[in-house]
Amino acid sequence: MSINLTTGLTNEKYMPNSEKDEANPAEFNLKPLSGLEYMEVMSEMFQAEDGSIRMPGSALRIAINYGLKGWKNFFDETGEDVPFSKPNVGRLPATVLSDLANRIISISEQGAAERKNSE
Repeated sequence: MSINLTTGLTNEKYMPNSEKDEANPAEFNLKPLSGLEYMEVMSEMFQAEDGSIRMPGSALRIAINYGLKGWKNFFDETGEDVPFSKPNVGRLPATVLSDLANRIISISEQGAAERKNSE
């Protein structure tokens, strides 16, 4: 068996399901995690008593920190465009952050060809 280097780690434009019916949907720029970044996220995960794998907030935060690279059409309550910055990431609702972290992990586990087929 040969070891293949990770290739094709290209960013993905992602729109959460909650945005699909919006007139001006938010779109996020996500980067798959490198092998070492992925291992850091996985080191935070644990197996619950029921056997399911759980991802605590620390794992979600690490995935977001490495994988969220930008956004467009993200507006505040007054309709002003919110520029992408690490402090502004904290303004995202928790459900959106969780969705983004899960997508970052998912695209990190897939190869480039698999990502194209899942779109």
